Amino acid sequence: MGSLLVPRWGSRHHLATTHMGSGPGLPERRKLGRTPLGHRLVETLNVGTIAGLPVATAVYFCGNRLLPVSLAQRSDWEIRLFFIAWTLCLLHPLLRAHRQAWREQLALCALLLALLPWAGLLTGDGHLASHLLHGQWLPALTALTLRTLPALLALAVRHLRPPPKRQAAPVATPGAAA
Repeated sequence: MGSLLVPRWGSRHHLATTHMGSGPGLPERRKLGRTPLGHRLVETLNVGTIAGLPVATAVYFCGNRLLPVSLAQRSDWEIRLFFIAWTLCLLHPLLRAHRQAWREQLALCALLLALLPWAGLLTGDGHLASHLLHGQWLPALTALTLRTLPALLALAVRHLRPPPKRQAAPVATPGAAA
């Protein structure tokens, strides 16, 4: 008998959690005509963290490839670039609509990751074919990942674009169709 209650409780708990996470906000938004401050803060932190961390990581990798090797405290500058980028990604959603901020940050991440293999070529890092020919599997897998992630992020950006506006169907008047 007790084992029959667990699945029911689990599904109720799941539904309640889902409702708490997304449900109460919509009626409140409609009633107020705007997004409440607490919801806006959570939305901003979500975009800045979930999309902003990959952007900051991509900036870190770009810094790793493009900062001169002779630069004093080079590793410190890579870390600074990471935190500067992440801070900007946390602030960016405050200035943009929620969905637009998601699209822009994911698109920026896709662009930065797509440019990384080219930056590697400029710095003499080699390319995918050379890594494969020499049996360098870790750099080869990294190069493949850097070619796959931008495409996946571009799909996410495409998924987040606003739906096309529907044309209103003409209203037929009785007796007009002959």
